[in-house]
Amino acid sequence: MNKKIKIFLLASWLFFPSFSCLSIGWELPATDLSDETKNAYRSQVAMDSAGNAVAVWRGFDGSKYIVQTRRYDEATDTWSAVTNLSAAGQSADDPEIAMDSAGNAVAVWLRYDGSKYIVQVRRYDEATDTWLPVVDLSAAGQNADDPQVAMDGLGNVIVVWYRTDGINTIVQARRYDEATDTWSAVTNLSDAGQSAYDSQIAMDRAGNAVAIWRRFDGSNTIVQIRRYDEATDTWLPVVDLSAAGQHTYNPQIAMDRAGNAVAVWHRSDGIDLIVQTRRYDEATDTWSAVTNLSDAGQSA
Repeated sequence: MNKKIKIFLLASWLFFPSFSCLSIGWELPATDLSDETKNAYRSQVAMDSAGNAVAVWRGFDGSKYIVQTRRYDEATDTWSAVTNLSAAGQSADDPEIAMDSAGNAVAVWLRYDGSKYIVQVRRYDEATDTWLPVVDLSAAGQNADDPQVAMDGLGNVIVVWYRTDGINTIVQARRYDEATDTWSAVTNLSDAGQSAYDSQIAMDRAGNAVAIWRRFDGSNTIVQIRRYDEATDTWLPVVDLSAAGQHTYNPQIAMDRAGNAVAVWHRSDGIDLIVQTRRYDEATDTWSAVTNLSDAGQSA
């Protein structure tokens, strides 16, 4: 059976507040976004502040899997036709999407260049309703993996991924500056010498960012971060968030509009996995101590 990408919109509310048990909801019809005759996988979606949305996925074109998209226009309540974002002829995978408050968007993915997988990006310009040309973000010659993207309120973008240097994998980043319409050079975020992976990125409304990943320290994997300071256009030094001595997994990061951040991850306590967190306070430029969010005694 073919897999299709669908959107379900659910509207529900309570009325007659004196009767707390009474609720009514309607489910709007599903919309098939991908070609119902072909397989589609790995769907992602983003929305702007006006309710417009962009969905991306990996769809089969009859020969290869390519990255495709459709845009939802809130004013007309319609989905655009399917647009092929990645070029035909080679497989593409792992699409991700982000939008700013004005409805501009950026999509990233991996594409095979005939030898290795590289990170590619396309931006959607809301003013002209067009997808701009493909840009190769990672260098050819070695495999890149797991691209992630974030966008601030002004249309600036940061993309992170990890790429082998021939021995280990390192986390890399490039930043798009909306004012100059340029991409920065590649920045190595993690240190060489040991592998780093599972990178994620978050941005605040002013363009500050936090990248998070896990890196092998010679014995175990630990969670590390680097912050991007928009005012000075610099990546600040690496900070170890998790304690050494046990493996960590699945780091995630979120930022609010003012630049505060919260990081979460799994860490072994020697027997089970527990969920841990630390919070960054922008006003004091400090990270809190580690807090165990899940209870000990069973894996989370």
